[in-house]
Amino acid sequence: MADFEDRFEAWADRDNPSPDLRFVVAEWILTRMEDPYEGAQREPGFPDLWSVRIRGTAVGQRASFTMVLCSFWINEAEHRVTCDNFATLGYPV
Repeated sequence: MADFEDRFEAWADRDNPSPDLRFVVAEWILTRMEDPYEGAQREPGFPDLWSVRIRGTAVGQRASFTMVLCSFWINEAEHRVTCDNFATLGYPV
């Protein structure tokens, strides 16, 4: 796994999430070591780029709803998962 810590810190600095939300995302990162494909979907037009809506990060109601997403690259030949970005997105996701 590569770049998850750096991208996590950049997201935290940029979006200033609550400590609880940081914890949920940090715990999710650890699950990528077990199964990087879990809950993820391949991004059209990019054969190795995957994205996932991180479970447990939805906050608010419809008008002010946000959720954390992560995009990452999976290089199967090298058995390598590289984080692309974390983002907090609002409705509609």
